[in-house]
Amino acid sequence: YGYLLCDSAAGISPQTLAFAASSDVVLVISTPDVTALTDAYAFLKVLLQQRGDARPLLLVNRARNAVEAHHVAERYVSAAKKFLG
Repeated sequence: YGYLLCDSAAGISPQTLAFAASSDVVLVISTPDVTALTDAYAFLKVLLQQRGDARPLLLVNRARNAVEAHHVAERYVSAAKKFLG
């Protein structure tokens, strides 16, 4: 197989982190909800502690439109750059 797509549960578990850290590409999916974004940020923070060279992708799900999705993604990326480098 060329690709394997694995959907894991929300949150940070040892299994999810181990699988993500061993993956070539990690797709983080979040909704615009503040709680979901906080969980996605926490996951990114811990993932980068385990694998500093990780370059995860972000997908904003359940946004009202593309403008909202883009705004949410910009806020997430901005916070990640500011606090996680």
